[in-house]
Amino acid sequence: MTIDDQLRRALASKDPPAGFLGRTLNRIASAEAGQRPPSSGSLASRRALLLAVAASLVLAVGGSRYLLHRQTVREAERARDEVAAALQVVSRTLADVQIKVEAAVERAGANHERHSR
Repeated sequence: MTIDDQLRRALASKDPPAGFLGRTLNRIASAEAGQRPPSSGSLASRRALLLAVAASLVLAVGGSRYLLHRQTVREAERARDEVAAALQVVSRTLADVQIKVEAAVERAGANHERHSR
């Protein structure tokens, strides 16, 4: 079947369902009289739908806030680990510097004793 055939078939004239004309005329008459057309849902079903939408929004907002919180916690933990690693490097470096300073002081003291004799 070609696309032309499919289009002809999809756009072919079809008879409306039973009662279509009566429902349409009733709606037109209601609209002309300023009345609202009858609704298809009851007040209870509208409330249930509204509650479902509200619950969905609460879950969506709550879920996104939780994900944001978890991301913030992960970033804080990573920053803490980086600071701890940096402090270890600084501590080792200071220990090396202290050893070198003490060695230099000992050499200077030994040199001073040699020159003072």
